[in-house]
Amino acid sequence: MAIPGDVVAEAPNIFFDTSWWLVSDMLTLFGTVPPGRILYASDMPYGSARFSALRDLRCAFQVGLEGEMLRSIAGEQLARIVSGDDLGPF
Repeated sequence: MAIPGDVVAEAPNIFFDTSWWLVSDMLTLFGTVPPGRILYASDMPYGSARFSALRDLRCAFQVGLEGEMLRSIAGEQLARIVSGDDLGPF
């Protein structure tokens, strides 16, 4: 069986947003999918952006992501996509 991160790594145009994930899903997502394929999103107006940002970053940190990887998830990768720049190194 293929690991989700391996499948995603083969398709450069697949991205996941974090607007609807449960904590258990988030831990799996951050632990198996390359951080450059994960885009922070809140579920506004149905949920608090502050809570979702804290949840996302805490889950990512718990599985070992830090620094540049967290910044990529928190918005830098989305900025690169929108501006047409090369995607990050993850």
